[in-house]
Amino acid sequence: MLQLKRSGEFLRQALKVQLALKGHPMRHRSSQFGYGRQIGRRLLVASLLLVTCRVALSQADGVAFPRATPGFTPKKLYQVDSSKAWKAAIDAINLNGLAIANANRDANQISTAGKAGPSEGGGVFVGKLVTQYRYVITFVAVSPKATQINVTPILEARRLAAGLGKALSGNNAVSDVNWIDATGDNPHDAEQLRNWMYEQIEQSLSQ
Repeated sequence: MLQLKRSGEFLRQALKVQLALKGHPMRHRSSQFGYGRQIGRRLLVASLLLVTCRVALSQADGVAFPRATPGFTPKKLYQVDSSKAWKAAIDAINLNGLAIANANRDANQISTAGKAGPSEGGGVFVGKLVTQYRYVITFVAVSPKATQINVTPILEARRLAAGLGKALSGNNAVSDVNWIDATGDNPHDAEQLRNWMYEQIEQSLSQ
């Protein structure tokens, strides 16, 4: 089950509204009432974004996070030079349809762009929860013929605006703030994502 804790974001949204209210010059009744309605809408939209949510990762929306073969244990240290390890990682990323956001050979680091994971929900009062995952992969040349590969998965989530929130805001593009790092709240899924990428790299190395 994916967990995403959102109480902190609600407090940030509410603080923004509070600061805006403090700084607003309400000089006559019409502007006061109009601004009050605006603040009310913003508070309601912000409250709709407050969730502590769990999503079944099986096949929500027909998409699931990739998982390694049961019982697979990554080696992490490979008896190959860093160039071969680098190529194996690049091949594994490309073969599995992940986009490379940055590949810095001098820094021995590859970062992938996010790929969509499972999503769930969506309606009048609760917006749709969407997820994505990405990787940072680094390489350490232990010796001329041995390379350590470090795979770091990053699992992210955000909740889109609910139908009511969209209507009140007048903006169909309204959504939660930027992607929230949910890796720490989902250690089991993060470990599965890590092992899966190691397995893909090892398969590339064996070819």
